[in-house]
Amino acid sequence: YQRRVREQLNKCLITLRQMYQDARVLYNKPLENEAEFQCYYLLTHIDDLPKDLPKLAYFDASKEIDFARRTYLALVQNNYVLYAKLAREATYMQACLLHLHMNRLRMSSLLM
Repeated sequence: YQRRVREQLNKCLITLRQMYQDARVLYNKPLENEAEFQCYYLLTHIDDLPKDLPKLAYFDASKEIDFARRTYLALVQNNYVLYAKLAREATYMQACLLHLHMNRLRMSSLLM
């Protein structure tokens, strides 16, 4: 069940990302909530974050993308203390997406 829910979430976020990209071309600017959904996409595809960063020039100053970057760094550095702090400052949706990576972080912290 959880696998199907995650697959549906991924499909939804990919579709939203493509729609926002099309709208950005049409209006020549990012839309109001685009950075928020980009953040959700990045948090679900965190292993691909370095490849996606150059495509996000519009959002370099956004707090949502900054949150995704800090989350990525906490995971890469196995910094579970920073990850826990980020989880406390996250919005509800961001915290739900952070939960996807908790087991990985727990395992890596136990192996340290």
